[in-house]
Amino acid sequence: MCSVPHWRPKMVAEQALEEILLSVLNLLPPWNILQGTLTLLCDAKTDGSFLVHHFLSFYLKANCKVCFVALVQSFSHYNIVGQKLGVSLTAARDRGQLVFLEGLKSSVEVLFHSQDEPHPLQFLREAGTGNLQSLYTFIQDTLKPADSEESPWKYPVLLVDNLSVL
Repeated sequence: MCSVPHWRPKMVAEQALEEILLSVLNLLPPWNILQGTLTLLCDAKTDGSFLVHHFLSFYLKANCKVCFVALVQSFSHYNIVGQKLGVSLTAARDRGQLVFLEGLKSSVEVLFHSQDEPHPLQFLREAGTGNLQSLYTFIQDTLKPADSEESPWKYPVLLVDNLSVL
């Protein structure tokens, strides 16, 4: 009788799919990440959201500093999927590797609570202006390397889960 767990073939298939994807993108270990590279994903007729999960886990495993502007799903959603892919978003956030801007939750705060301090999504309150300066400043400050010490992270990475929401 075989003692191989039931889930093993699925994990092997997922690993093979991930290796194919990384091969196509030329990102196989030893993490051939090129600084200054833009990867733009556009899905049409087929949902490509699984790629957001893939890139999030990939860049965290590659020891990159990640700013994730999540406009469609919650932190909890991404954390659960991340755990299935072998990364803990909670741990990455706690050690400062991941900055997670939760758009769903933040938009409620911006729209329905008065705030004295600037907020990355304050443009939602200023309808019609199209001024994304607060969001830009937040991202820039988040990914700026620390002046005083050597950064433990390789490269800064910006991920946005659905830019069309803006």
